[in-house]
Amino acid sequence: MQQNNILTLIIAIFCSISTYAQPYINGPIKTGVTSASGVSNPVAGYQWSEVSYDAPNLTYSSTSAGYNGSKLAGTTGFRLADDFTIADLPVGVKWNITSLEFLAYQTGYTGAVSPFNEVYVQIWNGDPRVAGSTVVFGDLTTNRFASSSEIQAHRTFNSVAPSPGTTPGTTRRIWKIVANAPIELPAGTYWVVYQTGINN
Repeated sequence: MQQNNILTLIIAIFCSISTYAQPYINGPIKTGVTSASGVSNPVAGYQWSEVSYDAPNLTYSSTSAGYNGSKLAGTTGFRLADDFTIADLPVGVKWNITSLEFLAYQTGYTGAVSPFNEVYVQIWNGDPRVAGSTVVFGDLTTNRFASSSEIQAHRTFNSVAPSPGTTPGTTRRIWKIVANAPIELPAGTYWVVYQTGINN
């Protein structure tokens, strides 16, 4: 079974507070139709998701385009985690979370539909590595997959750093994975622990 990589740059949490919806997104993922080296994405309608570098320093950039977070057959697989903070809520108001979105790619996958059909999620009330933190939602055995679709972007390493850079490629199409996550949370700092599974 091929492993997949998760882009941990973005977790989107969709929630409603009182009578209005509010997305919580922890950063942009698309970097434009042209790479830092001036190469246009060859697929119509697609952008690059180029790994960043410390401009103007061309001696290094991130060496990772994603992290292995796959659920392998017959194993518990690898899990990833990211934190988020709910702040500045009026007294008694909670986030009513309905879903979580994760971004992932499977290198070399060329199918027309998403390769992802599993996602497992926990929300902790603190760092999972720290004694005293507890799970407030979910588990790593219930598949909370709702849907998956392309975001029309290709993940690629930095095209200028470290010098001479790399040629942008289109082998890493990024997919959005939506997980059902119905929970209400008050203000605080939380951690999402998650892993995916692929359809093959």
